Amino acid sequence: MHMLRLVLAALLLAGLAPAQSLRYRDPVFATVDVSSNLAYGSAVDRFTQQTVTLLLDLYEPRGDVAAERAAIVLVHGGGFTGGNKSVAAMRRTATDLARAGYVVASIDYRLAPSSSQVNAAVIRDAAHDMKAALRWLRRFATSWRIDTTRIAGMGSSAGAFTALDAAYDADEGDSGNPGFDSSQRCVVDLWGALAETASIDPGEAPLFIVHGTADPVVPFSGATSLRDRAQLAGVPFEFHPLQGAGHAPWDLYWTTKFADTLAFLFERMQLERVVGLAADPGYASPGTLTLRTHGVANDLWLLAISGSGATPQPLGDLGLLVLDPSSTIVAAMGTLPATPRIASASYSITIPSGMGGSSFTWQVVQSSSTAPRSLTDGIVTAF
Repeated sequence: MHMLRLVLAALLLAGLAPAQSLRYRDPVFATVDVSSNLAYGSAVDRFTQQTVTLLLDLYEPRGDVAAERAAIVLVHGGGFTGGNKSVAAMRRTATDLARAGYVVASIDYRLAPSSSQVNAAVIRDAAHDMKAALRWLRRFATSWRIDTTRIAGMGSSAGAFTALDAAYDADEGDSGNPGFDSSQRCVVDLWGALAETASIDPGEAPLFIVHGTADPVVPFSGATSLRDRAQLAGVPFEFHPLQGAGHAPWDLYWTTKFADTLAFLFERMQLERVVGLAADPGYASPGTLTLRTHGVANDLWLLAISGSGATPQPLGDLGLLVLDPSSTIVAAMGTLPATPRIASASYSITIPSGMGGSSFTWQVVQSSSTAPRSLTDGIVTAF
């Protein structure tokens, strides 16, 4: 305890962090690797009665060494009669998400012939295929280093119909990988809709809605119906109307709403727990140790330190406490800036000489204005 107080007596600064890239918020990876045409399941095509092998392309950040990574299943549009995982919009979206640190499974799914009428059964087939892809990620989570608790869904147009149906309908289908979870931690809807909005129930996946107000293909009323049902059910949602935009306004989305999408995913998958606390490299005794916390804008943060770690103690929705309660001291506290939506703060501590061989465990609790929100993973600094 005396050693902790010696270190903290030299607290220099608790303030705003200089601009710095952050995984899951920024394009921290220069390039991505793509594993193409991986089979994730199979199902019978209702029109040909032939068994179809279902394929996906898996996008990963090149050079990534993280042991567990958040993932997204991405679903293309095309009116349920066309499109595929290789269209330009899907390639760009998957690449941009992977550069931010996500593993992205961009999928193909069963389609109807162009001459046929799209109905609820066709949409349900696509949703069943997406659920197989979600289960596939969990089945092979160890091989692909997936965090099974942090998998989201995202789709555009028909792909958004698919992602929404897969998120809010309990029917699992039989497209592959039975016995694994097919849930989505949250869902991103780009200019889609849900025929039966009443299927959205309290406690289900948070929802991010982007839709052009002048969409001639999927009426804007589909977006407002989703919003209204989510609000009625108490499901967290964000509603982003694109004023005057038509159907699939990708350029407008990328320039005005993609950053909000990343922030929504960060908040709803509680990614501050895994990337919310870090120490700048190069610290020593004597020297300066700078720690940084990252989280939801305007949140309160409190940094605590203990002389050693402890057996992780679950604290409900907050996460795991890893500090030793018998030697824990509050080191610093403050409020994250109002911008950007995922904001950062830093704190620097002068480390006196004679600390060689010492190590300390650090952890941050982040709170909204009304209640604690999350505990970051703990980090250890060794001198």
